[in-house]
Amino acid sequence: MITTTAALLAGWLTIAAPPPQPGPPDVPPEQELREAVPGRVVHAFRVTKDLMILSYLPDWAHGNVDNVGLANNNGGVRALYSWEIVPAELIADKYRRVYLAVYSRETTAGPQAGEIAIHPLAEDWPEISAWRNQPKFVDGSAPVVVPFAPENGWKLFDVTSIVRDQTPENNFGVILKFKDEQRPSVLGQWSGYALVSRESEGAWQSRWPRLLVVEPPSSGPAGGAGSSDN
Repeated sequence: MITTTAALLAGWLTIAAPPPQPGPPDVPPEQELREAVPGRVVHAFRVTKDLMILSYLPDWAHGNVDNVGLANNNGGVRALYSWEIVPAELIADKYRRVYLAVYSRETTAGPQAGEIAIHPLAEDWPEISAWRNQPKFVDGSAPVVVPFAPENGWKLFDVTSIVRDQTPENNFGVILKFKDEQRPSVLGQWSGYALVSRESEGAWQSRWPRLLVVEPPSSGPAGGAGSSDN
């Protein structure tokens, strides 16, 4: 069944609320996250803003919906996130990694999905923004690149280098986009995620996006979930 969420990402609809979706899997959320993370979570931070923007709806500005899309069709659907500055002492250990953890409740996998690029942003942005007024990337910055993972569940984007370079003066967050955003909006030809947003309600609240400081297994004992701002 093609849901309204998938149809919106594909560009088949303009503005419509998604119909009721199946709930999250019957697995305790902290266990599910712990199994996805490569190491021990030292601290978890809430994201402070999340937003999707759509190239084929350049004036669509809705940062308060219950999902964030990221897709590679019709010029692209991009996802933006920001967070509070990470205290330097939490990432003083050079082996610690920082991940943006987002949960795909509906994944569409087409052929040759390609890679997802993560760019640091050069300016602040309101959560109610559209494609037409999206913030600029940091000039000359090489994006962090990760492969598309064709299943539902937690997606971990390693933003360690970006977080280490952030200061209170340049902490504007990141934008996620497919490197190739020109796939056709034909079922089976495009790929993307319908991600749980920080506005999601009910059972999905336990899978809101978050920023994780992680200690790899080789640099410390695995185990607990660490502290959290959630």
